[in-house]
Amino acid sequence: MFSRTSLIVIAVLSVMTFATPTLALDLEAPPMTVKAGSTVRIYGVFDCIRNVAPSIGGIADHGTITTREGTTNRCGNPKQPVTELYYTPPPGYRGPDEVRIRRGGAFTAMKITVQ
Repeated sequence: MFSRTSLIVIAVLSVMTFATPTLALDLEAPPMTVKAGSTVRIYGVFDCIRNVAPSIGGIADHGTITTREGTTNRCGNPKQPVTELYYTPPPGYRGPDEVRIRRGGAFTAMKITVQ
């Protein structure tokens, strides 16, 4: 049988699973190669349940991150709200960069190579 501690852990994990908002990730965070001097979309997120553009943000060691809200054809909705992150390397920069993407209280790291 389960110990009391095991049952408490199972109960807490169950509550956390159902209490966490469901966000559909449009793009995972694989390594990317970016052309120097260009701005590229690196990440997007949407919420099919609430039909809103979730709040996300990011910072880069070298480049600039900008956030844009828009719409996309997802979840059976041709105007599903989406929040996207765009990366721009600094002028003249070539080399590695790292972006940290914030979703809620969690961070995801993404490695970028600027060529």
